[in-house]
Amino acid sequence: MSDMKLAIRDKRVQKKLQKIFKKDKVHADAIDSAFDKILEYPNRGIPMTGELAGFRHLHVYDSFVILYFVDENEKIIYIDNYGHHDEMYSWNDKMKKSKK
Repeated sequence: MSDMKLAIRDKRVQKKLQKIFKKDKVHADAIDSAFDKILEYPNRGIPMTGELAGFRHLHVYDSFVILYFVDENEKIIYIDNYGHHDEMYSWNDKMKKSKK
């Protein structure tokens, strides 16, 4: 196991995960398992390209995705988003618009 730690950067993502953990144990267990896998091997997720180069994503629980960034220097894995696969593309579009 790596000596990395997980951190969630966005309060909206934190709230989304808290809601899942309160309401859906099976889904929550799948997320926990994915977090364990990421901590065990941070580069397990698929590298993103284009605007999201540097990020990785890992599929969880059917069509859901964890988007994360590994900071090797700080030894932190940042969880930047979690949601349905289709939702992730709209998140990327919103990020692009906010950079303009």
